[in-house]
Amino acid sequence: MTVLKTGLKADRPAIFSTINGRIYLTNDFDRIQAWDGVWSATRDAGIAAPAAVIGAGSQAAGNVTLGVHLVRYRYTDSTSPGGAYRSNPSTALSVTIATTTKQITFSVGASATDIIRSTDVKCDTIQIEATAAGGTNYYVVGTVLNAGVTSYVYNVSDTVLAAGELTSLYDDFGHEQPPAGAILTECRNYAFLGGAHARAVTVGVTSAGVTVTSAAALSTLWVGRLIRIGSEATQYLITAAASASSVTISPAYVGTTNASASAMVYAKNPNRIYWSKAGFPESFKAASRVRDVLNGRGDRLVAMTDFLGDLYLLGTRSIQRLVFVDDPLTGELNTIAGEFGVWTQRCLYGLDGALFGWGANGVWMMTGGRPRWISKPIDRTVAALVDTTKSDQFHATYDPKEKVLRWHFVATGDVNPKHSLAYDLQGERWCIDQWRQGLDAGVTVANANGTLRLAVADSANGRAWYSEGAADGVPASSSGDYTVGGSSTTTVIQVTGSSLPTGAGTDLAGTVLYDVTSAQERLVSSNTVSAITLSTALSAAPAIGSSVYVGAIPCVVQSDWHVFDGQEEKTRPPALWLKFVPQTAGTLRIEIYKDFSETPMTWTRSASEPNPKYATITNNGTFATLSLTSAATNDGFAVVPLFADWARAWRYKVTVLSPAGTLQLIDARFSFESKKDTGRETTE
Repeated sequence: MTVLKTGLKADRPAIFSTINGRIYLTNDFDRIQAWDGVWSATRDAGIAAPAAVIGAGSQAAGNVTLGVHLVRYRYTDSTSPGGAYRSNPSTALSVTIATTTKQITFSVGASATDIIRSTDVKCDTIQIEATAAGGTNYYVVGTVLNAGVTSYVYNVSDTVLAAGELTSLYDDFGHEQPPAGAILTECRNYAFLGGAHARAVTVGVTSAGVTVTSAAALSTLWVGRLIRIGSEATQYLITAAASASSVTISPAYVGTTNASASAMVYAKNPNRIYWSKAGFPESFKAASRVRDVLNGRGDRLVAMTDFLGDLYLLGTRSIQRLVFVDDPLTGELNTIAGEFGVWTQRCLYGLDGALFGWGANGVWMMTGGRPRWISKPIDRTVAALVDTTKSDQFHATYDPKEKVLRWHFVATGDVNPKHSLAYDLQGERWCIDQWRQGLDAGVTVANANGTLRLAVADSANGRAWYSEGAADGVPASSSGDYTVGGSSTTTVIQVTGSSLPTGAGTDLAGTVLYDVTSAQERLVSSNTVSAITLSTALSAAPAIGSSVYVGAIPCVVQSDWHVFDGQEEKTRPPALWLKFVPQTAGTLRIEIYKDFSETPMTWTRSASEPNPKYATITNNGTFATLSLTSAATNDGFAVVPLFADWARAWRYKVTVLSPAGTLQLIDARFSFESKKDTGRETTE
């Protein structure tokens, strides 16, 4: 099992990007992480330069030409693509060869008199570089292993040296490690990094002091950012960061000493972007490869993406396009018409030559140079649900099996994304999905058979193929339904006739249990081979011999409001028609809503109106129960009479009460009586 990272901060989801065959992730706090798909853990992107000048070394008879030479070294990673990733060089040492030609022996170690070894695990080689006597151009003298070697001998003449590799060919001082950033993407073989989060932290400050402390809540990469403490108007510049628990500020703190003051850290230039050297996504040069974007827009940079060969820069309500060929610094910035944007980088999705995004002004689609608003039918419904204060958790996923794009969001009252607005690409239809667990992330990948599938991760750290099997998110070894045994309580459900799956990562912990008797759902906290422990008690112990389901049961499909003849007209549907892939098991619950009411209608039928063969309607109840085991529904078609009065607007909700089989609803619609066929009123 590969550990991607254990130290990334959870308050801001990491942004991923695939560049040059490696996966990179950033979160605006930790160093950008890199993973090549093989390493057992991620690694810090880039290579830190040597912290000290090379030691003086000792001279003996040899071939180094008389004169003054400059000697330095840098770290390299031979496992990188092409073996080309390297650090910036150290400060140069001036070495004088005074009388006769010499060789110079440098020690390799950890002391100040050595060529100091790198502590970075990916740096396996140290490269030594030097100038010819009196020269300014550096050439590669040779290399030495970063581990297991205690010395290196420099012993070549200037003639041999000048025939070697010039270090200027790979940009001597253009290999800084990437700075902190919230967004990462690739465009035209450059890695672009930008954006910044404003972060609330609790700090300790001393009046007239220049040190700010915190319990590992500060980043060592925040040098140059601003911090505001308490309600003060003063903005303090972070000038140094010794550790994740201590930074230095300027000017000195002017407020009152406080061991737990509220503070806010933010960037001076939140719309600033940086880019790497072309082809070197881990080599940056912050002083010159930098540019501010979205200027004059009054907006904040939250996303970047490559689209049709240009870099698109997105705020929450605006979009710019950077058009360049060889140098992003001199490229042209164009503002895209419209006021569309995205909540976060994860709300962007590129698919089949189109770019989709969701932001405060709805979902848009772009196939050329201008976005087109596509979510108008559902925007009002979504706006009433969504909690925009938790927008950092919003993200898009694509289900290639059903050809559906979803934008997962946190609804008011929730803490993680349990809802999504879903767009059917083929039917151009919208709906809102809901889950029992929050879906935190998803990615479209190929399964073992080479078929594209959506894999999702939930808030309980469960991972599963989406839309695979009757109980998504439940271990494959679980049957999904179990029979309650004796001695069951409201919190511990004994199971008879089946063995439950156990083992870390393969048990039922974090899944949802549905008790058929009480129609209640509870999270599973743990289980043994024969018992399930719930995190919250049921209202009553389930009956012996009854069923409990483990998985996303029940599933609910709810339509939008149907208004047919206009608000001024009333219509009466005699029935709800359901079409589904034929199956021989399962139970559905049908609820009908009228005239924009949030309460389901009461079903009223006379004694002369019998129940249909496959549906049970309780008089004066609020729902009908439809059995799929009836021979009348084996063809995948059912008609449920409504016995309802006239109304202006109608809505249905279909709930799957039994997980038997895999119900696939094809269509559901109301059938309406024509008013001209209902008879005329007469008077006496």
